[in-house]
Amino acid sequence: MFDLQKSLTPQRLNASQFTTLKHRMNMRIWIVIAFGALPLFGFAQDSNLGNWFIYFGNKKIGAHWNWHHEIQYRNYNAIGDLEQLLLRTGLGRNLTPGNNNLLLGYGFILSQNYLPNSSDKTEVGEHRLYQQFITLQSIGRVKLQHRYRFEQRFIEDDFKLRFRYFLSLNVPLTQRHAWTVRFIFRVQTKSS
Repeated sequence: MFDLQKSLTPQRLNASQFTTLKHRMNMRIWIVIAFGALPLFGFAQDSNLGNWFIYFGNKKIGAHWNWHHEIQYRNYNAIGDLEQLLLRTGLGRNLTPGNNNLLLGYGFILSQNYLPNSSDKTEVGEHRLYQQFITLQSIGRVKLQHRYRFEQRFIEDDFKLRFRYFLSLNVPLTQRHAWTVRFIFRVQTKSS
């Protein structure tokens, strides 16, 4: 039987093990601080504040099927000045257990963009059908996710096609223990 109390009890470390653990944790903390400070040295559009709320959900339906749903709410300011609202859903099937997911979906996107040199906005609605394929890979402790998405975009009186590729890389920064907090460094890129 599994003993929760015993699994949460930290092990005793000798002085050498403690010094090594302390050194590793200090290095990881400096790595996190360095990557966290990168945006301070970047240059981007002239904006004082913005906000982006995101919800992603994936509900398993039986052994092979899943329901994907997401909401993205972007603001020009903290809240209330809508930039974009994206609602997306889809039905997927795992082609192999826990991997190689093929999904068919629909998205609705409402954008409110400012007109140049004005405080007036224009509103654009978009309906989007999409098909995507997600595959996962493991290379040691590193986890890779590849997403290929083909979209048919209906933007008011216009029709556009778009292919997108998304790569996600997850690297655990700590060893996995039942009682420790796990840090993950994530890098992702998207091209469309």
